[in-house]
Amino acid sequence: FDRLTKSKTVSRLIAVDSLSDDDLSKLFDCLASQLSKMSIQQKNDIQFALDTSLHAIRSHKSQITARVSVKGLLHPIIISAFFLKENEEINKLARERLNSILSELMSIPNESHSWQFQALEIIFQEESLGKELANPLDETLKEIKDTSVKVLEDVSTAITDPRSRGLESLLSMCVLGMYSGEAESVSIIEELCTFHKQIADSSTSLVGLTEILLSLLAQKKSLFRKLSLLVWQQFINVVEEDELELLLNVL
Repeated sequence: FDRLTKSKTVSRLIAVDSLSDDDLSKLFDCLASQLSKMSIQQKNDIQFALDTSLHAIRSHKSQITARVSVKGLLHPIIISAFFLKENEEINKLARERLNSILSELMSIPNESHSWQFQALEIIFQEESLGKELANPLDETLKEIKDTSVKVLEDVSTAITDPRSRGLESLLSMCVLGMYSGEAESVSIIEELCTFHKQIADSSTSLVGLTEILLSLLAQKKSLFRKLSLLVWQQFINVVEEDELELLLNVL
């Protein structure tokens, strides 16, 4: 097979509707194993595995449940995106595929922590084990990260609250963006942390969060736009007059 024929053949096989949960789990495990074994010299193979992972999740996201987990597959993708040294091209490619995967996973009903939070947890776990980032955070960004972690620790214990769940999703996504070197994520993190402090001070208004969501809708990155709409849906039942007036003023 040439590369194009191989890609098309694999894509058709993976997209088969009759793939069982057990087979899908084995496929995820196989892809995770292959990504874990690859070296930076195998760029084409890494790209093929990343593309195949995205295609498999996109084709079978309705089957992803507690029984069919993708967290094991996210781990080597995150390693390639943030910890693999001496190959920025692979880092960038893995980050792009990770964002596309998270975009797909967002549409899956999930009563647990957001997929963005789960991805961020993997980074924190690797850092706690002493693994160095391919692009280390400077001291200022480390302080912002530490503040974000405290907020996430707080809101992640109350994900049944629409505000906390929405804040967890948004803040986790922005911290991932900060790790990716996206400067615009830093200002959004600061705004989200300020909003959290307002909640802690017994403020029930969602105006601050609504303003942040509106700013995310203007972002070039489609993942931010999609996430902002998803978060809006999560707390729309508790929206009051102030938030609606803000939306109408923008419209």
